[in-house]
Amino acid sequence: MGGPITVNSVRHPEGVRKVALYAPAYGKGFAPAWRLRAPLVKDFIMCTQIAPTLAPTQRTDFVHPERYPDYFAKYLPQMRYRGFRHALLSSIRDFLSQNSALAFLQLGKSGKPVLLVWGRADRDVPFAVSGEVRKAIPQAKISCRRRRRARVVLRAPGNRKPGLD
Repeated sequence: MGGPITVNSVRHPEGVRKVALYAPAYGKGFAPAWRLRAPLVKDFIMCTQIAPTLAPTQRTDFVHPERYPDYFAKYLPQMRYRGFRHALLSSIRDFLSQNSALAFLQLGKSGKPVLLVWGRADRDVPFAVSGEVRKAIPQAKISCRRRRRARVVLRAPGNRKPGLD
């Protein structure tokens, strides 16, 4: 979800030289299901159906989850923080329902150099979405990671590919 937030940095172009986006959430928005907007029902759904699946489904974000054993151990404790579930529900309900396409178009018009980094096997933001992002930001160069999924940024810094400088 950092894509739309980063893209809004174009509002202050003097402070931005170039932009790197990692599988940015791009979309024209959608209305979440009524049960995620209804008082009391939304909290019940989050606690009983969504939150219990969050940690286990994180494993599918990795092609090789065994390479990141600490990731899962660190994810679980934060779920117990007061407000964590509410923040996720708020993101689903409010943030993802917004049209971010206009902000991406603004970035495209700015002419700022943009690097898109995408995992071809990403399930959260499918690689097919990169075509829409590239239409909105024609100057963007893309760096495709063939066997990566949503956690494309979790690589050893020494294994960094050229183009990210």
